[in-house]
Amino acid sequence: MPHEGWRNYEDLYGNFLLVPPSNDLEGVDAGTSDYIGAYRGVLPSTLTSPRCGADWPLGVEAGPTPAEMVRYYRTQKNLAVSNVHEAEVGGRSGVVLDLQAAPGVPLDHCREGGTKVEVNQVISGIEGSSFDHGVVNDMTMRLYLLRDHKRVMGIEITDIHAAPGTVDTMTSVVESLRFAAEN
Repeated sequence: MPHEGWRNYEDLYGNFLLVPPSNDLEGVDAGTSDYIGAYRGVLPSTLTSPRCGADWPLGVEAGPTPAEMVRYYRTQKNLAVSNVHEAEVGGRSGVVLDLQAAPGVPLDHCREGGTKVEVNQVISGIEGSSFDHGVVNDMTMRLYLLRDHKRVMGIEITDIHAAPGTVDTMTSVVESLRFAAEN
């Protein structure tokens, strides 16, 4: 673990999840805890409505570059994109950007059973990663998009503003990550 108190709640082929001190796994799904997630493959996705699902504006196959993904995010009226710059983590290079729900624009919504889900969808997992993540109000997502062979690896820092962590303290953890070479 990077520092005392951090927890590794998921260490799978396609997904890796670290939760900082004073946060918990239940809060990750509930949107009340900060976390760092590393994902083998990611692509941009949007929320479908009325039933919750994912739409894939750049296709479902690996292929878009990190720069193409950033261009796509910049065209989305429901996302505020900032702090875009080149990045390298663990020997893989790409870009990093911060995403928030755009001020004054309602969150996208859908229904999952009897529950109304409100979120601006950002990424979904491919290539062994299985998830759909987005931004909500009072949250910042720092998203690293790193080229890894023919796919884009994603590393996500989720900073829930009411939770005790910060994007900057979690960034130092991300920048310390190392990846094993593939055979």
